[in-house]
Amino acid sequence: ANGAIIKGKVENCIISRDVIVEEGAELKNCILFTQSFVGKNAKMEYVLLEKKARVIEVKKLAGTKEKVLVIKQGEKV
Repeated sequence: ANGAIIKGKVENCIISRDVIVEEGAELKNCILFTQSFVGKNAKMEYVLLEKKARVIEVKKLAGTKEKVLVIKQGEKV
């Protein structure tokens, strides 16, 4: 999407505008809404980041196909 900066590995994901995925991050089956951020070396699978959500300190987040893990709008983890 416009303005997205993807430095990590992204597989089967939906990425909105102005999303940043830092170097070393690995995302699989995720949805990232506008202005969300994923920090270095984070591993995520079946995660939905709402608008302006930030994954900074947590290095692994995972939901399942049946129950996606949701990080709420503006939340930092």
